Amino acid sequence: PDYMNLKAITLKGKSSIEIVYDSYFPDYQEIPDLQNSGVAINNIVSKKGISLTRMWYPVFDGMAYFNLKAAVPVGFSAISEAEEIEVKNIGDSTEYSFYFPHPLNEITFAAAKYKEFKENIDGIQLYAYFFPEDESLAKIYLDYSKKFIQMYNNLLGKYPYKRFSVVENFQSTGYSMPAFTLLGQDVVRLPFIAETALGHEILHQWFGNYVYIDYKKGNWAEGLTAYLSDHLYEEQKGKGWQYRKNIISNYLSYVDPKKEITLREFTSRTDFATKAIGYGKASMVFHMLKNLVGEDVFINTLKIIFNEKSFQNVSWDDIKFLFEKSSGRNLDSFFSQWLDRKGLPLFEISDLSVKILKGKQTVIFNILQKDEPYMIDIPVEIITKDGRFRKNLHIEKARENINIEVEENPS
Repeated sequence: PDYMNLKAITLKGKSSIEIVYDSYFPDYQEIPDLQNSGVAINNIVSKKGISLTRMWYPVFDGMAYFNLKAAVPVGFSAISEAEEIEVKNIGDSTEYSFYFPHPLNEITFAAAKYKEFKENIDGIQLYAYFFPEDESLAKIYLDYSKKFIQMYNNLLGKYPYKRFSVVENFQSTGYSMPAFTLLGQDVVRLPFIAETALGHEILHQWFGNYVYIDYKKGNWAEGLTAYLSDHLYEEQKGKGWQYRKNIISNYLSYVDPKKEITLREFTSRTDFATKAIGYGKASMVFHMLKNLVGEDVFINTLKIIFNEKSFQNVSWDDIKFLFEKSSGRNLDSFFSQWLDRKGLPLFEISDLSVKILKGKQTVIFNILQKDEPYMIDIPVEIITKDGRFRKNLHIEKARENINIEVEENPS
């Protein structure tokens, strides 16, 4: 702020602090960050519109209940975190009052000359705020919003708010906040966003915007959201394995071992490397966790997190505790190796042969791990003339001797 004045006051027997401040916001200038697309660089107040997403008001450490009022020029529509929005015309301005009856870590504000569209689904008010030149996209985004909300209602539990809005932004953003998502104009125009990335942002209404993230202890929500959206959509097409392969490829391509952080240290993406860790590696941790505890336990535990941790800052340790409670398993080793170690496990196959042991054809080989060994399940496929034989191998030593009996001679 260019100017700030603080004054302590007492209202109805309660102590309060009144802060009066002025801030300067630069004119809009698009400066794309090719390493971190979807993240706004500046707060903007301009004739084109308003986009306030990063530290635009005095903040303190902790959650609070916010009451926001904003006066914008007539012709502008405004949006912020809200279950209810009150609109009044006052002279040359339109006053918006936003009511959100739950604690928040922060608030966001956007306004522009939008075309507004509204629909309903199961008592939820759906809105689309689009620039006039893109209003033809509003129906598409509302239809896909309905699809994804119904999908996650069935998977995780009922959508937690009274309204949801898709809001177009003149800055290139890809943000999700309680009750709305703020997507850049360049983003919404891409033909695949409505059927993919929109679902990712809507899923954040469950994890990230209802169950909050304890950023001081690491960001688990991006990995979980990527797993239950981007990965799940590919899995539904039978291409989940390709998505997982791309995650490993991206990790190996972008993550520099000399600059690498652990998954527990990840808070938000700043480049391709941190995205490969916080989104990619984390989503694969949840994939392995699902395989470890079973799909039913996995989904039921997510429902418990959603139902019991609303409006709380949740950490990786909280996630671990609830999965241990649901599964009845000690998950110390699992979470420790994936959250607190850098890098990925590296395996090598040696001494491969086929022998007759106890009258049975047996495939024999060694699996070697470099450095400190991981405890991990590895799927192995053996191809014979009669088909494919698959087996999961539990590995936890630097050298594992493997014997697998087969009915036919391997190809």
